[in-house]
Amino acid sequence: MKKFFTNEFALSAILAFAAIIAFAFFALTATSCAKTDELSCTKTDELSGAKKISLSATILNGSGTKAEFTDNNDGTLKVSWSANDAILVCNTTDAASNETAVFTTSGASGSSATFTGTLTKLADHHNLSAYYPSDLQVTLAGNNTNVTRDYSSQKGTLEYLQKNALMEAGITNYTAETGMKFTFTHDMAVFKVSLTMPEAVTISKATLSSNDKSLANKYGDYIYSTTPSLSDPLFAKNGCAFGDIAVVFGTPRSIAAGGKLEFYVLISISQFDRMLPYLQPGTLPKINNLTVTAENADASKVYVAALENTAQIINGKMYRINKTAARSCRIGDYLFSDGSWGPISAKPSGASVIGVIFQNNPFRISKSTIIAQNGSTQCTHGLAIALHNTPNSGKIDVNSLSWKTSGTDAYGSSYYVSDQAGLYNDVYGYNYTFGTSAPTANVPANSSTYPAFSDCIIYGNTVTPPSSCSKWFLPSAGQWIDILNNLGKGIFSASISKGDSQDINVLENLNNAIYAAGGDKLTSEVSYWTSTEKNATDSYSVSTRYSTSSSVYTHLMNSTKTAGGLYAYGRAIIAF
Repeated sequence: MKKFFTNEFALSAILAFAAIIAFAFFALTATSCAKTDELSCTKTDELSGAKKISLSATILNGSGTKAEFTDNNDGTLKVSWSANDAILVCNTTDAASNETAVFTTSGASGSSATFTGTLTKLADHHNLSAYYPSDLQVTLAGNNTNVTRDYSSQKGTLEYLQKNALMEAGITNYTAETGMKFTFTHDMAVFKVSLTMPEAVTISKATLSSNDKSLANKYGDYIYSTTPSLSDPLFAKNGCAFGDIAVVFGTPRSIAAGGKLEFYVLISISQFDRMLPYLQPGTLPKINNLTVTAENADASKVYVAALENTAQIINGKMYRINKTAARSCRIGDYLFSDGSWGPISAKPSGASVIGVIFQNNPFRISKSTIIAQNGSTQCTHGLAIALHNTPNSGKIDVNSLSWKTSGTDAYGSSYYVSDQAGLYNDVYGYNYTFGTSAPTANVPANSSTYPAFSDCIIYGNTVTPPSSCSKWFLPSAGQWIDILNNLGKGIFSASISKGDSQDINVLENLNNAIYAAGGDKLTSEVSYWTSTEKNATDSYSVSTRYSTSSSVYTHLMNSTKTAGGLYAYGRAIIAF
């Protein structure tokens, strides 16, 4: 059996979906359909200038009814027709022929059904598309078809899957003589999530997210005559959206200690990989570092489970996530001065907000061993960004906040980072700052030779870090990427670190999150140091440039280590 996510994200069933509701997952030994399931059409009947069409659909491997959308508890799902199913048929030939019609069935059950509907403009040599479910938002513009569906909020039930699992089919050069034959493909994958809870709790909501926003939460599909760019207005307005998927339980789930929270999620699959500057047909979607967060009604109790690495998600397949959740935090919540965390409503009396949480993925956090100031606690719950710049940021003195006072090596050449993947994966800011993983002669945070690092310690003299947390430290390139992704809602990843036209609002989003906590916004048109070293003379910084004329926005860049003065800034982070 093929494994994904290092045995944590296992493929559970395989099926190339064919019939319109052929949402019946085979057992693990199945590799393909033995016979193609089709929708066949009788010859059309003329009725007052319109064409009434009967579609006959057969599902060879289904059983029961669609209302019995059931989990066999063996890695497969079972589904077939129900009495009131419907499909949407569209004429996509040209503007003069464009029309849509809902075809319905009556009294259907089991593995076959007949759908009937009326098309008024159908003629030989026309092109047709068909979709399930029938209430999809479909816009026709000549031979261009725009299909959209919002999957950003789901219910987690089998019934939700039944009503929202997207399938589509097409016919080119229809003729009445040959009739219609639709072969449907499934555009969705299904995640079955099973979280073992560490304590008794009632869960109201779960959220799926990926660290680099590679999880599609809104579906968009297009038929183009040419390959569009990201600047195409249609793509920018209606393209697949990427972000979190929220599963809101209509009835909160009460889970005993050691019990399992189980739910289902539809994952939108597109033939395009939006990480590329142009849409590339045939690219398999990827989910990177998936995190599942579960919380109670007021978010006072939050639990997280995470999956490491990257997997390609294929439509028509079911994937099972079986993890043990740990008590954690939410992105965008606050770290308080007593070391506790949560939404602002959870702030203890007498405590103050000292940071905004930007990371809760245990794999990203635990790559670096971070010990709290009490000397015994390992900080694994989350990371938070400070509310204010470090004190010597932007000082007139040309060397006031340089990365290093001389353009020489700091960590050793084995620690140099020169590619995008290396930047994304470098999450070792604590180790760099306090000299715990690099062969430095001096611990940067305690040395005047490294002003940007030592300024984080000086910041701690004003904003005292709680004893259960780490000291303030200079974030690495990967940790800055997490800040820009999770609070700034960017799309930085191992394959793209420089902002593109989709990143125009990253700085604004990040600043809004910090300002809402009572902090100071990041200064625009300057550079914030990372602790990542490029070579002997250069390190990396985050440019907060905001230029609509050149389409260059907040992004990572390499900077001369000795650069300081008005444009050199620092913003510390803390682990808890």
